[in-house]
This record gives sequence, structure tokens and C-alpha cells, in this order.
Amino acid sequence: MQNRLSAAVLLLIASSAASQSVSDVRVGLIDVTQLDAGNSRTSVSLSVRAGSALFSIPESNKGDYDVGFGTGDDLSRGVAIVSPRNRARTNTVGGNVGGNDSGDTFATVCINRPATLTDLVATVHGAPSGPEINIDVAAAFFPFDAGFIAGHALNSSNNGPIDQLVAPAGFDLGDEFVDSSSTNGIYQVDISGYGATGSNGVLIACGGKNEDNYALTRNLGGGQYEIVCKDNGENGIGGENDPVAFVYLPYSASGLVAGRIAQNGAATIAVSGTSGFSASTLGTGRVLLQIDGVNADEQGALLLCPEAPSAASDNIIVCEWSDGDQGYVVESLDVPTMLSEDSAGLPMFSFAYIPVTVGEPVVPSEGASTLVVLPDTQYYSRDNPAIFHSQTQWIADQAAEQNIEMVLHLGDITNDNDVPQWTAARSAIDRIHLQTPFMLAQGNHDVGPSGNGANRDTLMNDFFSAGYYAAQPTFGGSLSNRNLENAYSLFEAGGRKWIALSLEWGPRDQVLDWANSVLADHDDRLAIVITHAYMFDDDTRMDSTMGVYNGSPYDYGTASLPGGTNDGGDIWRKLVSQHPNTVLVMSGHITGEGRLSSPTVHGNVVHQMLIDYQGRPEGGAGYLRYIELFAGSDTMRFRTYSPWQARYYTGTGSHFELELVTAPGFEGWQCSRADVNGDGMVTSTDFSAWVSRFNTASPGCDQNRDGACTPTDFSAWVAGFNAGCS
Repeated sequence: MQNRLSAAVLLLIASSAASQSVSDVRVGLIDVTQLDAGNSRTSVSLSVRAGSALFSIPESNKGDYDVGFGTGDDLSRGVAIVSPRNRARTNTVGGNVGGNDSGDTFATVCINRPATLTDLVATVHGAPSGPEINIDVAAAFFPFDAGFIAGHALNSSNNGPIDQLVAPAGFDLGDEFVDSSSTNGIYQVDISGYGATGSNGVLIACGGKNEDNYALTRNLGGGQYEIVCKDNGENGIGGENDPVAFVYLPYSASGLVAGRIAQNGAATIAVSGTSGFSASTLGTGRVLLQIDGVNADEQGALLLCPEAPSAASDNIIVCEWSDGDQGYVVESLDVPTMLSEDSAGLPMFSFAYIPVTVGEPVVPSEGASTLVVLPDTQYYSRDNPAIFHSQTQWIADQAAEQNIEMVLHLGDITNDNDVPQWTAARSAIDRIHLQTPFMLAQGNHDVGPSGNGANRDTLMNDFFSAGYYAAQPTFGGSLSNRNLENAYSLFEAGGRKWIALSLEWGPRDQVLDWANSVLADHDDRLAIVITHAYMFDDDTRMDSTMGVYNGSPYDYGTASLPGGTNDGGDIWRKLVSQHPNTVLVMSGHITGEGRLSSPTVHGNVVHQMLIDYQGRPEGGAGYLRYIELFAGSDTMRFRTYSPWQARYYTGTGSHFELELVTAPGFEGWQCSRADVNGDGMVTSTDFSAWVSRFNTASPGCDQNRDGACTPTDFSAWVAGFNAGCS
């Protein structure tokens, strides 16, 4: 067991908790329409009824809704709590197309942290003990840096002991959160050190994994609580030792409306709470909860948690907004009968109402240089060229404002390697040709009859000729004078010199030999490699020496042709890891997102990414990724945006920052780190640029690379200024 916190530290934390504000909570209200009875991405349609500017739904299928809150690392920077927004739903074949039908299927909602994914997932299961179904969901994210006392307790094995707690520093597993071996699914939570007395706040909890679980809370007084994890079909006494998520909200939190509600016959009682709400009886186990000033569902998220006044408590709580009643109809249902039941005067549920605070939207960073990445456009070229056109038109429109220095296509430009699709692709790229430099990797659907990858025959060079490509001022060269599937470009961005290298589908050994010589000849530049098949969706490289990967280049006819083929593991060993200047590899091919950062023996770290949205609605809904680079800085900022839908994905796999780690002597500077404005010179204007970065704690401020913006960085900048360009 870890040491207890000192009184001084507890006082500091309690003070932080007391200063919480619900305006710092990121909220999303998800409307779900079931399109068919399947369990694919096309079986459901999700939309955001209302939410914070940084809230998004990166991915979805039946009963599984990825949620992104835009922190850059939602998995470690806070805790998400989810609640149902429907009393019940019909989930028959054909679904309840159009919205919130009354129905006979109740549900519980959990928040899941998949081990192999980068986004949080709201998961829905029918009650009692039902399979995954679809309902509308409210989600709220409580950031640790805003002072919220929250946690997500996890276990390594199903029903095994809790062995990991994601929580603020000082809130520890074994101290503030205890999973006793003598209980099953009943966890002790001590919040007394944070000012909790049992009557001055609420503890809201939900299930914490993708199962038909839910969580109840029991207030023991004095800031001591229990969280009970149960199966939503389990009757009476007993729990299930599985993950839970929770947040403690003091009634003093600014803007909070919260309380604890009991019911006894016709009487509904507020056990404790803030001001700003009223609760009245609608019937047995049914309460009308009205929030002052709230007259529409989209104004905020109502988070609900059943209470467990006794060991036999086994009710779930469902809820739905009622326009007619101008409030939320909250219902307590007994498991497994699913009949409404009051609480005999004991606490029935706790709630917290979190209004939607839109917050600051995602905006391009001032002074950044930008690279744009186009993942698989195959279905746009085949089915909807307007989406492809929207991407490249956005690039053309934003090129000057966002300093777009290079566009990188990751392959599968077409789906069937035919004239109509290459014509559509050429029309899209024409929108940026000779305005913004671009490179095209070749995908498996860009070669072979009907794009089947059986051989290397392609129409790519008929539509993107050597002359068309070489007209770009950044064009560096290619393996063949007439075929451009293996080529490189030279450009500057973020105060550094870069080389971008594009490789053919499943590159042959002679291609990798050529690529090695190109990177060696340009080792004064940082290198980006784009190739179609490299990363898999589990954050690993596709590597035939490590296992079987669906979609491996070795599964296609090109593998048996002279020169063979190479997959991600091969490319890493034969090319990428061999060079001290390689820092970034990007690929598509496999639907999803993935990320792997690997050091080399030279001292550089290579960030490798899978970026592919083709499995999402409309063949990818127009999502692209852009990368912001900053002069004088090692920060790389990654954003995922759809010009077609005019919205961002903000999950952890889509919206993040990475550090550029270069090998000694291979930093790629045009001048030096002191060149903060990125003009290739070190002059007095860089001092003004550094002051601006210092005042806003922006990339480029940290001149001594200690991870912070402090006055000592001025001394580091002066040293760089005196040294001049390197």
C-alpha cells in the first residue's frame, strides 16, 4: 500500500477540488439511428445533438460509439462518464429509423477503454442481460487538470482484481480506491481528503468496460463511499469484479446542478443537493426532474447513477427528456423484472446536470507550417468525386493561410484502376497542381486488372505523367524517368529541410535499394516515408515474421513477380531504421488509425502511423489529416478534419501532439533552433517571434528543450543567436 498523502498535499488538493467549474467539462449528446440489424459501421447513423466544440464521434457500430474530447490524450488526461438518454428503444430489424421511439428494450451504458484502440468508447447493452443495442447517449469528460476528482478502475482479466487506476496524481489504488479481496465488485472509495463529507457532493459512476454492466454508489457518510459493479441481469445481492468509472462533484462546483433523490410512494425527496432543480413524483419509481432555465434536451447532459442503500439493491436508472413536461423523466427499474420501483424512502439515484459549454473550437495554429495527408480516396474516385474535390479545394483555399507546404497521398487513389476513376482523381489533384506541392503513393487498388493487385500494371502514370509531376518546384527525382510511383520531393517547413519519399505498392527490393541511396544522399534533411501498406490497426507494423496480417502485401499477386514485395516489417528493417534522418512514416490500406514510435540505433525516433477512414460512411466522409510544424520547436501537432462535413475528429488517435526526436547532428534545420520565425536566418526579428511564443507558451518558446517555457529559454535563444546559422 502506498504512503498516505500529507496534510498539506490534501489541503492543496481539496482546494483544487473546491474550485472546479462545470464549464471545464467537455460534453457530447449523441443521437443514434439504427439503419439495419447488423453490427457494422453502416448499421447505425450517429449525430451530435449538441456538444463542446472539441467533442466528436470518430467511429461507431451497433452499441459501440467512439467518443473524442480533444484533449490530445483522452485516455490519461481525465475520465468520461456516460448515461442513457432514452427510457427504452425498439431495436428490431430495420431499427427505429428516425429517433426516439418508445419501446420494450431498456439499456445500460458503460465507458470502455479498449487495450488496442486509442479512443474511449460508449457501449450500450440491453437490460436485463441483453446484447448490444442502440440508444441515445450523454457523455461528459472531466479533465484532471481542471481539478476534477475522478477515476477509471481497470482490471487485466475478466472479473479479476482491479490492478490499474487512471486518476489524478495522489488518488491512488490501494489508498483512495480499494478493491478488497473479501468483496466481489464492491469497491471502497475515500474522498474525505478532498473535502467530502457525504452531504456536500455526489459520486456519479458507470460501468467501465464493454459488458452488460452498470454501477451503483452507496454513501457511507464522512466522505466514504462504495461503488458496486453489477451485471444488468443480476438479481439481488452480489457484484461483478469489473471496471468502473466515477467522478466526485462537490456541490460548490461552479455552475453545477446536482443532488440525490429518494422516493417513498407519492413523495419525492431531495436528500441533498445544490439549488436550481425540482423533483416531483410521476408514479411509482418515476420522477420528473426539472432543471431551472432548461427547456430543451440539447442544453446539457444529465448524468445519472443508481444508489445502493442496501446490499440487495439492483435497480438501473433510465431517463428521457420530455418536451411536454419540460424536464427529464427518470425511472428506477428493478432487475430483472424491469418493473418500476420506488426506493421506500431511501436514496434512489444521484444526478449531475452539466450544461453544454461550447468552448474554443479547433483552429489552425498561428505561424505553423502545414503538411496535409490524404488517406485512401478509392471510394471517392469511384462513387463520389465531389468528396475528393472538397478535400483538394479546401487545400487550395487554405494553402496560403495555413502555409501548406506539401500534400501526401497514402495510396489507393482509385478503387478499380480504370479510366473513369483516374479521371476523377486527376480532376481533384488539378485543383492544387502548381499551387501546392503533392506526392502520390501507390496502393494495391491502383495496380492490376480492376485494381486487384495481381500485377503492377497501372494507369497511374498515364494520368500523372513525369512532366506533370516534375513541373512542381519541389520535385527531386524518381527511380524511373517515366514512372512516378517511386519518387521524392525536397521542401522546407517549420524552419527545417525535408525530403518526402513515396514508394510503390509493396515495394520491391530494388526500390528499397534506391530509396536507401536517396535518403543517404539527402541526410541533411529530415525524412518522411509514405507507402500504402506498412502499419496495422493494432499499433504494430505489418510484419510477416511476427504473424499473419490480413491485407499483407504477401497476399497479393505482386508478391510472386520478379523483385518480390516488402511489408511494413521489411521496410522498417531494410530502409527506415537504417537512416538517422528518418522521423515519420505514414500508410493507409487498413481501415482505422494506429501509431507506433520506434527509436533507432542512431538516436532518432520514427513515428509511424496508420491513417485510413475508408470504412466510415461515404467511403471516409472526406476526412484528411494535417500536421503542423513550428520553427524553433520539436512539436508536431496532428489534426483530423473533413472539409466535406466541415468538422474535426478529436479522439486520441486523431487529435494529438508528438515530439520530433532527431539524431545528433541530423536536426535538419534551415538555420538553427534560434530561427523562431522560420525564415532561414537568425536576426533580431526572431527575438520578437520568441517573445510572442513565450507570452503564449507556444511551440518555439522552449529553446533549451527542458519541456517548459521559462526565462531560461531566453538565455538559450541568445546563445543560438550568437552562434548564427549552423
